[in-house]
Amino acid sequence: MARRTSETLVDAIARLAQEQTNVTANGLAEMLGVPASTVARALPEVEARGVLLAEDDHGRLSFFGRRR
Repeated sequence: MARRTSETLVDAIARLAQEQTNVTANGLAEMLGVPASTVARALPEVEARGVLLAEDDHGRLSFFGRRR
């Protein structure tokens, strides 16, 4: 059975991705004190909640918008 990322972590990632500009998944992980793999695993869930992220050629994430 696949592990489910905690809802509070997903909320925190979504909030930080909106507040920070050009932050990497590793940067988010550092800010949250979790492994980068945890953030990488949570990103699809963040987008499933309607928070759209764009990734540049250097792996930096930026808030793209909110799906309605």
